[in-house]
Amino acid sequence: MKNNFGFIHNDPDTITLLDQSMVPKKAMQGSPWYQILSNRKYSNLFYYVGAFLAEREKIIDDGFAPDEGHEELDKKIKCE
Repeated sequence: MKNNFGFIHNDPDTITLLDQSMVPKKAMQGSPWYQILSNRKYSNLFYYVGAFLAEREKIIDDGFAPDEGHEELDKKIKCE
């Protein structure tokens, strides 16, 4: 970026630290990752509305009040 456009978008200290870093002798594998949808209790706590539900746009409340005469647009936005 500096050569092509004349500015740096990263902190020079961070770049120096990354350049000095080394590959570890024993890398961590199988890092923990949890799929929230695999636990029904958590998905209910976070109010997940699955795509499998018919007319889910009626259930989703995103805090926006529907505009008069723009029901189709509101439905499209909620389905995204």
